[in-house]
Amino acid sequence: MRNTCPGAAESSGVCLLGDLPLRLDLLVGDPRVNPYWHQHVSDADALVILARFLDVLSMDHMKALYRTLPLDTSLPPLAFFLVRDAGEKDFKMSCLECGQKLWVRDYDIGKTGRCPSCQEAFQIPAQSAYLRRQLSLPDNLPVDQVEMGDNPTVQDALQRLVLRIDDRRMNEDEDRVDESAMKRSTIRIQIQDQLQRVLSVHPNAR
Repeated sequence: MRNTCPGAAESSGVCLLGDLPLRLDLLVGDPRVNPYWHQHVSDADALVILARFLDVLSMDHMKALYRTLPLDTSLPPLAFFLVRDAGEKDFKMSCLECGQKLWVRDYDIGKTGRCPSCQEAFQIPAQSAYLRRQLSLPDNLPVDQVEMGDNPTVQDALQRLVLRIDDRRMNEDEDRVDESAMKRSTIRIQIQDQLQRVLSVHPNAR
């Protein structure tokens, strides 16, 4: 949290994205036993799931977390941030055959590797592609690589997320205008028709 918001507490803080203040709340723990988890999610303007390692245990935790989210129009804009140390050029994953933890290097992406434990050959994936495949993420769900520390990668990823918040609000405003127009037309023609929607981000924090 302090890498993004200097002076923040362990679990929350306010930072500036240009001139726009953002309040960031870090949600940790198991959503199934945290009574406030779903309330935090519903109150957020956007959500970010932070991923550091992609080994079996980490992926199982992320799968469980991802599956707790309401994957419908009630879900605020969501993104995954792949978090690395500054200058880091490799990442941890697991062999898909035996589960052995492996460190793979970015410059080996696309090459054929071999697990040292089970000797199974595999094509070395990009980190984002591996995450997408393991979680069956839709193509339009952003997966951004960010670096810890004072660097622009987090700011750039947050900026893209804020643009999606703005787009969503514009669409909601258009929906409200359309609904209002339809209600006026139903009154005019006298037809009664009822129209039937894990770092949280809050723009315009005060």
